[in-house]
Amino acid sequence: MKKINVSIFCDEIKNEKLDNGPFGETENWDYIGVCIVPTSNIRNLSIELNNLRCGAGNKYTSCSSNCSYHYSNQIKIHYQKYDTTNNFNIANRWCDVILNNITPGRFYMHILGINLNKLDKSYFKNSGEETNVEENIYNRFFRTAIIYPLKKYFSDYDIIEIDGVYHDTGDMKYHKYFKYQPLRYIDLNDDKIVCNCNEITFLETNHLNCLDDKNTMLQFIDLFLGANFNMLHNSSSQKNKVAIAKKLFPITDRFINNPNNINSRYYNIYSLSFFPRKKLISNASEFEKEIIKKDNFYTNREMKLQMSGQLSLF
Repeated sequence: MKKINVSIFCDEIKNEKLDNGPFGETENWDYIGVCIVPTSNIRNLSIELNNLRCGAGNKYTSCSSNCSYHYSNQIKIHYQKYDTTNNFNIANRWCDVILNNITPGRFYMHILGINLNKLDKSYFKNSGEETNVEENIYNRFFRTAIIYPLKKYFSDYDIIEIDGVYHDTGDMKYHKYFKYQPLRYIDLNDDKIVCNCNEITFLETNHLNCLDDKNTMLQFIDLFLGANFNMLHNSSSQKNKVAIAKKLFPITDRFINNPNNINSRYYNIYSLSFFPRKKLISNASEFEKEIIKKDNFYTNREMKLQMSGQLSLF
């Protein structure tokens, strides 16, 4: 029996507006980004990424503290802070790790985008329930964001064991069910995926712990998710954020416009999908809802950053 142990690192962008111009509807979107790493690879990948923090071209983890860049580069790498030189330079070097990851086995990334305008919120609110509807939607689709890439990337494995799921600290930390419900659902309903953890672990990254292995992985998925969000929404014209988006554009272009090309260098390493293609019908039966869910995922979508003229075609 072929088995693999993985750990999953997650980030979110919630309820962001998408301007479709004067003749289009303004949409609200949630995005869930996951980085899946075979557990045995986490330490080496973390060292590789953190070594790239050294602005002098040395290995940061073994660099002398006398290096003038050393202390200033012990910072949280975050999409919102690319306007600072150190943050951008490190993120730019991390992009090379993503671009050079062309052999399956080291790490994988997936993004799920959810169009909130096309969801009937009554599906996600039970009578008398105290939780927020938007958070319920995220809770429901979070397990999809995990199950789909696991089945896609590890289809030739008999058993996929999840050793840990780590999520950037945010409002979902306080959701009544989120911490344990997605993993419990997966464990009960999927024979191939086994959860060795009972709860999602929330981690808050700062300059003191940004070099820790798990926090490094969370910063890594933040980079990937933030760049793709900027491509899809044209959310920022800040030059460093645009530069990061440009650098990762070849990957996004592949999995939006030709996701099933088995000859792509990034096939079964990165992926992106959106839901739903068509608006859910409020009076649909449970069977119809399941059919809609399966047929309503799609990949092809306009990248607003490119259409604005800020990003040239490759």
